[in-house]
Amino acid sequence: MIGRTMEQRSSGNFHWRQSLKTRVTLFTLGVFVISIWALVFYAARMLREDMQHLLSEQQFSTVSLVAGQLNDELGDRLRTLEKVAEKVTPAMMANPPLLQTYLASSPALHTLFNAGNVIFDTDSRALADYPVVKGRVGLTYKGLSIVRAAIDEGKSSFGKPILSKTSSRGNPIIGFGVPIRDEAGKVIGVMTGVTDLGKPNFMSHITDSSYATSGGYLLVVPKYRLIVTATDESLVMKALPEPGMEPLVDRFVEGYEGSGVVVNRHGVEVLTSAKKIPVAGWYVAATLPTAEAFAPIRAMQRRMLLAASLLTVLVGWLTWWMLKSQLSPMLAAVRTLSTLADTRQRTQPLPITSQDEIGQLLHGFNRLLETLKQGEDALAESENRYRSLVENAPISIHEIGLDGKVTSVNPAGLVVMGAAADSAVCGTPYLDSVCPEDRSRVGELLAGAYAGRLSHFEYQSSGPSGQRLESAFVPIRNSAGAVEHLMGITADITERKQAEDEIRRLNAVLEQRVAERTAQLEAANKELESFSYSVSHDLRAPLRAIDGFSKVLLEDYREKLDDQGRHFLRMLGDSVARMGRLIDDILSFSRMGRRDMEGLPVNIGQLTDEVIAELRPSLTDRHLRFIVATLPCALGDREMIRQVMVNLLSNAVKFTRQRAEAIIEVGGTAEATENTYYVRDNGAGFDMQYADKLFGVFHRLHAQEQFEGTGVGLAIVKRIVERHGGRVWADGKVDQGATIYFTLPSGAETSR
Repeated sequence: MIGRTMEQRSSGNFHWRQSLKTRVTLFTLGVFVISIWALVFYAARMLREDMQHLLSEQQFSTVSLVAGQLNDELGDRLRTLEKVAEKVTPAMMANPPLLQTYLASSPALHTLFNAGNVIFDTDSRALADYPVVKGRVGLTYKGLSIVRAAIDEGKSSFGKPILSKTSSRGNPIIGFGVPIRDEAGKVIGVMTGVTDLGKPNFMSHITDSSYATSGGYLLVVPKYRLIVTATDESLVMKALPEPGMEPLVDRFVEGYEGSGVVVNRHGVEVLTSAKKIPVAGWYVAATLPTAEAFAPIRAMQRRMLLAASLLTVLVGWLTWWMLKSQLSPMLAAVRTLSTLADTRQRTQPLPITSQDEIGQLLHGFNRLLETLKQGEDALAESENRYRSLVENAPISIHEIGLDGKVTSVNPAGLVVMGAAADSAVCGTPYLDSVCPEDRSRVGELLAGAYAGRLSHFEYQSSGPSGQRLESAFVPIRNSAGAVEHLMGITADITERKQAEDEIRRLNAVLEQRVAERTAQLEAANKELESFSYSVSHDLRAPLRAIDGFSKVLLEDYREKLDDQGRHFLRMLGDSVARMGRLIDDILSFSRMGRRDMEGLPVNIGQLTDEVIAELRPSLTDRHLRFIVATLPCALGDREMIRQVMVNLLSNAVKFTRQRAEAIIEVGGTAEATENTYYVRDNGAGFDMQYADKLFGVFHRLHAQEQFEGTGVGLAIVKRIVERHGGRVWADGKVDQGATIYFTLPSGAETSR
């Protein structure tokens, strides 16, 4: 092996990639380059962070000053409107010409609101305006938020910035609104002021000023994620990026005050600082491109990179020169080894001329030569162990050459192949041991093994016993990576296959028995359905007779019966009616377990509205309020789910009967695979220790005299929900109401 290695080299001739001197030089240079350049980049980064922190503080101070000025300006305008509104009396509100004169004689308003003022009554109808806009007085503006806020909530507010419809350029305008009150404090109207941002106004210093050379300001209304005005006119009345696109912008919208770096809609990285305007809930932002902000840092970085480059070249040259002088003894040893290899001389210890690291290396190499012989002996011993393992293995181990013929086989393989000696097998095609029916398939799988893949297959032997065999082959590669032969193992699986056939036979018998049991169950269901019809028909006939005869007694023999007799007959009629309802509920409960289900999307919100609409005619004498939240769609049988809502809402109506003001809530939440719904009421409630009895048939937690019922309604709900693969449970307290929860498969859409 040493000889082959030496033959690959000639004295003093190395490819530069093989040179230790080159590799050490490059490694040393790499360590230095990584260190110095890491230091350069770290210093540059720290300088940038320090500069960003300093600029952020300066920029935030500037934007805070601007925000303070705007806060004062907006507050002054709102307070001025409120003072002017305080002088408006109910008599003036009843006299629009007088209001018009009052507006025209208020110079403070003309100065503060460059787009004029309008007074509205409580019906949102314009009564007076200044300056006068033809056709505006007399119109109703129910959609104006500042008008509705003053009328409905009695508070002063700022309106959503919109584009003016009266100016030719469509300038953005901002509305201010304050309530007009009478002496008792009642709102009798609204006074508004409008500022046109397209004309000179108190915000002009934002649009007319720039921050530094290429920076600017912008005013944002977070509630609407809208830019009201900005130094860059292309941003005016433009929406902020959608939530989630720019985390820093989202933080500003949520109320964060500070600075950060963000990429604007033009793809430019900018340093942005924001400060809130408390009186309006808006914020002012100042932006400055980082290209301008960090220009001094970038110049310093370029100088640092140039110095690092020059230092790298110098260190590389010095390292190369030092290694050339230090490695000369090693090069001399290499030339000696090459000579020994070329001349086939007996291996001799290499000369050691120094006791430094190179000398120690040569000494170690001499010891390596001594160890090679020991290694060869160990290799021979390992081969003997491998041969012993193969020959004594209980399963067949064999090799196949590239020509598809068997090259070796162990004794266990001879037994599997039915041969007395390996000479009867070696040299024969492996496929000869495969039955003709399986040869084509096995040949294709072996081709895959020759292509470098693991091949695993079962087949039947071509021998007289015809046993079932299982084989696995792996490719064995040479030092170049090419497949030179296959090695495989084979096991006799005849007994296992016989056991599998027996299992399949038993499975077939089991399936036949299941089919028979299924047929018996279907017959039983048909008999149950026939029984249910018979119960319905045979029980109702005597009930109708009892009910009819009791009514005849009450009507025709009323005078002959005393009060107790008439009371007993009425109780008999009530019991017959209750028995009829019980029969209906039992039949309904039985049908719910046998009915075929549909798996279609169901609009739960619409279905709930339908059930409530059916219940309302019977609730005219009650003060009852339904609260229905947005409900997600579900998958299921619409009629069966409708029965669930009918039973739950009817129960809620019944158990809130004793409440002066009854409240019934219906809600739901959507999840990945199922939705959860609930029906909550503030009625009689129940004791949670009996919650497990709520959904049982005929189980009732209240007396019949308190609340009528059969005790089957919630049992029907449970059966329907469970047939949909859902769950149902309850929560409640005595005299504090109850909540029934249930789940249904998700329908992936929202009902309402």
